[in-house]
Amino acid sequence: MRSLISLALFTAATLPALAAPRIAHAQSKSTASQQAAAEALFSDGKRLMAAGSVNEACAKFAESQKLDPGAGTLVNLAACYEKAGKSASAWVTYVEAASEAERTGRKQWETQAKKKREELEPTLSRLTIVVPSAARVAGLRVERDGNSVNEGEWGVAVPMDPGAHVIRASADGREPWQTSVTIDAKKSASTIEVPPLVASTAHVDPKTATGTPPVDTNSPPPLDPKQNDDGSSLRTVSLVLGGVGVVGIGVGAVFGIMALGAKSDAKADCSSDFARCNQAGLGNLDSASSKATVSTISFIAGGTLLAGGVLFYVLAPKSHETTSAWKVTPRFGVNDHGASFGAGGTF
Repeated sequence: MRSLISLALFTAATLPALAAPRIAHAQSKSTASQQAAAEALFSDGKRLMAAGSVNEACAKFAESQKLDPGAGTLVNLAACYEKAGKSASAWVTYVEAASEAERTGRKQWETQAKKKREELEPTLSRLTIVVPSAARVAGLRVERDGNSVNEGEWGVAVPMDPGAHVIRASADGREPWQTSVTIDAKKSASTIEVPPLVASTAHVDPKTATGTPPVDTNSPPPLDPKQNDDGSSLRTVSLVLGGVGVVGIGVGAVFGIMALGAKSDAKADCSSDFARCNQAGLGNLDSASSKATVSTISFIAGGTLLAGGVLFYVLAPKSHETTSAWKVTPRFGVNDHGASFGAGGTF
């Protein structure tokens, strides 16, 4: 009978806050669209709570609080956490709700939140993460359930929700360490001590991590490339360029002769000044113009390549010993549509 009376008193005390519509405080910086979305999420959260979908309801209240913070949302979110068995989350949310309600003058919510906070605090289970001095290496990172645990929290008994929690420690050049602990739903105290992290076998000394392989003092010193360069490579390039240049000039000469021939053929079908021509004369003139263009381009390209080949040959270092003999063979092809030229070499 006493439990039924207590439940009735709790319901009567919390019903006004839980049933009241969500009211954003006057100083809210949320936009109108954010407030509208927050209101819809809040209403959906209350519907889910009534339907018994507690976890889904808590997610709706939490999202509503993000969009448009308010004491009323916090009170409902804390009650949702409490119903879901997340005592620590409920307690800390009641603390926040009491502070927000006091700031905005919501006296009823402030009173209710403080009362629930005081009721929950003696029932909380706590977890202490101890990091001894021997384990405090440079760059040590401690995490609890994927969230960073700052040095100020080391050695502090922190309220935790019941269930499994993962503790992890890591540092550069050290093997990571991880363990898990299950927090009891009833009041309990657990302690996890982070051990000294073992040096990683894959760790590379920063002083030697330059990407340069170690020097073998027993090996002969590397030869200076300048001392080994007999100029053969540069002379080879010059010969290839010169050969291709000669081919280009030859192609230009051939197409020049062909252009002159086509223009000569057009004389019979055109006036003396080529101002008027029949169809055959126009065709010969077009052919002469195309061949003249190919001739000009070939002369320019061939001359440039030949000049480059001569320059490279002059700049190549002199060699006292010939290590290879190259034979450059120019090749070209000619047709009515254009020309192709190049060179091949053997040694």
